[in-house]
Amino acid sequence: MSSSETKTQQLDQLFTKWLAARPEYKGFKKDGIINEAYFKEPRILFICKEPNDPSLSEGDYRVWWNDQMTYAFSRRLGEWAYGIMNDFPLWNSYTDDDSHQALKSIAFMNVKKTGGARTTNHAEIGEYIQRDFDFIQEEINIINPSIIICSLGLSEITRMVLPEITDWVNTGYEILYAKSESRIVIDFYHPSILAPGVMSYVLLEKVFRILNHEQ
Repeated sequence: MSSSETKTQQLDQLFTKWLAARPEYKGFKKDGIINEAYFKEPRILFICKEPNDPSLSEGDYRVWWNDQMTYAFSRRLGEWAYGIMNDFPLWNSYTDDDSHQALKSIAFMNVKKTGGARTTNHAEIGEYIQRDFDFIQEEINIINPSIIICSLGLSEITRMVLPEITDWVNTGYEILYAKSESRIVIDFYHPSILAPGVMSYVLLEKVFRILNHEQ
């Protein structure tokens, strides 16, 4: 791997290798650093389960989200990202353009790249993680985030993706986190949680207040 290659180029090479190893995967949807020009400290990576799209069409979140935020899922991620990057101003005090810019400044990945149904089959997600574990780890390593927000639905699934993390701490809000010298990991809700947006935004703010207080 050449040192002159961008992270986006490295990710594209990974996806080529991933697809070559899994020719049975149909409707593979790429992800990664949404816009490398805006990716800066804190380097935030959101890890989710699978695309909510059972079709066999391929796609790329980097293309979709650079263009626009169209669904509640991407809007929620944009809100969370804007809050983290700007010390959590009052919810909804920012514009759509503000949250879209924040969305373009993150990295995002699904552990299962092919589309799923509206209801997640966690056993199936676990099988994909086991099968593609090395590819998943390579994607995380290329992105090299300083903050990881895991939105995988079950703590057991989070531990499958990040087995090296063992020292989880409860914030007191039933949200777990772990810290190392180079990274913060938060086991949080999925962006599509059926709750008002302000609730998840304020809860994430409380978690970061705890983390910042401990530094």
